Order: sequence, then C-alpha cells, then structure tokens
Amino acid sequence: MKTQKCLLLLTAVTAILFTPVCTFAADNVSITEANFPDAIFRQYVQKNFDTDNNSVLSDAELSAVTEIIVTQKKIKSLAGIEYFTNLTELYCDYNYSLSTLDVSKNTALESLSCNYNSLSTLDLSKNTALESLFCDYNSLSTLDVSNNTALTYLSCYHNYLSTLDVSNNTALIYLNCSECSLSALDVSNNTALESLSCNYNSLSTLDLSKNTALESLFCDYNSLSTLDVSNNTALTYLNCYHNSLSTLDVSKNTALESLSCSYNHLSTLDVSNNTALTELECRHNSLSTLDLSNNTALSVLYCDNNSLSTLDVSKNTALTNLYCSFNSLSTLDVSNNTALFWLDCCYNSLSTLDVSNNAALEILDCDYNSLSTLDVSNNAALGWAICDSQYVECKSVISQDGIFKLDMRKVVGAENLDDVSIDVSYLVTSYEDGIVTFSTDPAGQSFVYRYSLSFGDEIMNVTLNLNLATVSAVESVKDSRLSVYTVSEGIVVSGVENAEVSVYDISGVGMGSFPSVTGQVEIPVSQAGIYVVKCGDNITKVLVK
Repeated sequence: MKTQKCLLLLTAVTAILFTPVCTFAADNVSITEANFPDAIFRQYVQKNFDTDNNSVLSDAELSAVTEIIVTQKKIKSLAGIEYFTNLTELYCDYNYSLSTLDVSKNTALESLSCNYNSLSTLDLSKNTALESLFCDYNSLSTLDVSNNTALTYLSCYHNYLSTLDVSNNTALIYLNCSECSLSALDVSNNTALESLSCNYNSLSTLDLSKNTALESLFCDYNSLSTLDVSNNTALTYLNCYHNSLSTLDVSKNTALESLSCSYNHLSTLDVSNNTALTELECRHNSLSTLDLSNNTALSVLYCDNNSLSTLDVSKNTALTNLYCSFNSLSTLDVSNNTALFWLDCCYNSLSTLDVSNNAALEILDCDYNSLSTLDVSNNAALGWAICDSQYVECKSVISQDGIFKLDMRKVVGAENLDDVSIDVSYLVTSYEDGIVTFSTDPAGQSFVYRYSLSFGDEIMNVTLNLNLATVSAVESVKDSRLSVYTVSEGIVVSGVENAEVSVYDISGVGMGSFPSVTGQVEIPVSQAGIYVVKCGDNITKVLVK
C-alpha cells in the first residue's frame, strides 16, 4: 500500500515537471482584445511599447512607459491603461466617443489632459501626485479635486458643474472654470493664483482680495454688479465685459496692459494711471468723456457705442486700430496717428475727415456721417472702405431748357468715371460720359452713385448717396459741353477747354477774367443782377438772385 502511494506521488510530480508551460508570469500582459478592448489603442500599445515584438508586455516594458499620447485617435476605450502603473503623463484629447476613463491604478500620474471627450465622471481620488488637469469640453456634472493638493494647473472649461471646490488646491496658479454653470466660486485659499478664467457662468460676486499674485483675470459674461481689483496690483490682463458694473476702479492696476470692460453700465472710466495700457475696449457703455492723454502706448481702442462728443487721440501715436463708431463726434483728428491700420468712425456727426497723414491705413469705415468730401489720395495702402450711406448735399443738378442734368465730374472728379454703377430709378433717363440726365426735377431726391478708386493693385469701392438740389442755368450756349449756372456766391462755368472766361455786369463793367481755363471756374459776384458770361465764342446771360 505504501509502495502504491509512492508511485502515485512520483507520477504526479513527473507530470508537473514535464508539462509544457503555457502561461506567463503575473507581471506580463498579453496584448490581446481581452486586455486592450479598443483596437486602435491596442495597435498603439503594440507599436509603441512592445519593443521585442512578441505581443506581450514584459514587466520591464510596462515599467518603461511614463507617457501615453493618444490624441485624435478615435479611441472609444482606454481599458488596459491600468497596467501602466509608472505612467506620469496621459494625453487623450479629442477622442469624442471616449465616455469612461479609469486612472485609479495610475497613481504616479502627474499630468492628465482629456479634453473634448464624452466623460460624464472622472475619479481622481487616487491620483494624489497630479499637478495638471485639463478636462475641458466633456459632460462632467461633478469634479472632486479635494485629494489633488499638488495641482498647479486646472482647466475644466465647458462642463456641467454647478459647484467647484478648490479650497484644498492651495498650489493652484492657473484655474479655468469657464462655462460651467457656476453660481459661486471661492478662491480665497488660492493665494498663488496667477491666472483665473471664470467667464460664462452665473457669478454675482467674486472676492479676489486674497489673490494678490493674480496677473490675468477673465470674468466676462457673468452677473457681477461690483468688482474690486484694488489688491490685484500685478494684473496685466483684465476682461470683465458683459456684466452689470456701474463703476470700475483700475487706479491701483498700474501694470495693466489690456482692459476690456465693454457691455457694462459705466458712465466714467479713469485710465490715467494705466500708462502701460496697449489695448482698451470700453464699448457699449455710457461714457460721455474718455481721457487717453496718459496712455501713449495704446495701440488698439474700442470705444464705440458710447455717448462721446469729443475724442482726443493726439497723444496716442502708437494707435493701429481705432473704433469710435456710434458716438456723437462732430470732429476727429487722426493726423498724429500715422500708424493707423483700421479706422471705424461710422455713425457719428463728422462733416470733415482728414486721413492724409494716415498712409498706413488699409481699412476705413466712415459710413453714416455728414461728409461732403473724402480725400484718400495719400492712402495708397487703402484696400477696403465703406462710405456707403454718405448723404452728401449735391447742389450741382442743372436745370436748362426743361432738362435736368448732373455732371458727376464735378462731384467725384473726371478720373472717377470708370467702373461706375448707378441705381436704376424712374428719375434717370441716361448716363453718358459722367453726365446723368433726369426725367424730371430730382430736387429733394436721393441718388446713389458707386465707383471704384484704384491704388496700385488695391481697389476701394465707394458709394455716395447724394441728396440732390437744383440750380437754374441760362440761355443755351453754342457748345453743348459748356455749363453755366449760379451758386450762392457767384457764377460757375464748367466744361471749358483751354479758353478765356470773362464775366460782365449788365452795364458792361468787367467782373473778372480768367485766361486759358480748362475744366471749371467759379467767378464771385457781390450782388444780385443780370450778368454776361463770355467763354471763347460762347456768350450767354445769367441771372444772379
């Protein structure tokens, strides 16, 4: 019996010793669908980490993996990532269909970026070494970072968080929690914070008194009625537009380089201490004055949609972009702003605009003003302009023998008669060589005239809306090219080609003589009466009322 037991034991030992081994050590991981269900991720692992190409990850191969970059791979699952316990960096952005992510075994993780996925939950309780977290554009309704006390960078932009507790994250220097439906945010413990973006939330208050290291603040699109930045003297960027601020004191923020406080209820804004300011946006407020005399570094100014009646930019010689539309400006001097690239001064009350010194100007919008002329002959760089809706008073329609004509050469110049389009109306019967003929008296009507100005390879399209007025000519002259009519200060003779023009009163006393005239000449007269105009062989009479 004893011999039989010994034989059985010997047989069992022999079977164990000589049976072929078909499993790997516990630390080895086969690159199979069971361990890495997602085919794309499995292929990535095979290609990047299986150094001996045996479809098995050895303990050495697993330990060597500290970084995984699988952005924009269309990966749906990162199951299998738990085997890489030495992983310190994971970048899995833009996979869109990735709905779960388990990093509980990746306790060495220092940097995680999982932006633009479909994550509804994210458990980071075991990732105490985490220093940077970027989980923007997911579907997170909660985010617990209370155990992640080493965090210095946190961005959870565009999620569905209603609350966010960062009280334990005292090392934070960057926080972006924009578009998260937050109604409150406490950053009083985050004294190292240098950059805060909390825009597009529902914040009604924001206490920044403890954040003295803050350099950039973006809190636009909230419901803030007050904002105290007096302790934030290191601020260089402040964006608080689209709130309900009635006052804003930036006198202590002398390092400020960019300020955007548009779409608030500000009636005053003092930027005299902000001498480093290069960009100022204060549009859509209720400002009646704006003193920019100390802001000599200013290069971009948006002050449109306010109540400004004056705007002095003579000291702002670095200005490249000026937007002052929808105000009540009657004058605008940009002669010192020789660096101007873009000027938008539409919807004001400007009667003149001198851009002769602005040779760098490429874009000009002076729509809806009261400009009668606009000289852009010095603006060779100008490539785009809007002068549409300029309701220019035009008293050049000549009534002669029951025919009403407008010589556009006198309005825009003979050089601007090419590439012209005219709005068709019942008033216009013909247009030829710059002469518009009307079917009836167009006085009081509007007439749209479009033409192009060419500057080298650049073309500026101009549209004039002319408010027409009619003046009377006198007897027909022999030369149909000539036009004689009266204006308030005298007599105008146009269409002259190298001829002498003379004017006499009814008694024959000469009122003026102009030898070798070509084009147009205006002869002033001192009183009403009948005058004789001689132009070459043409003689006619005219009544000055």
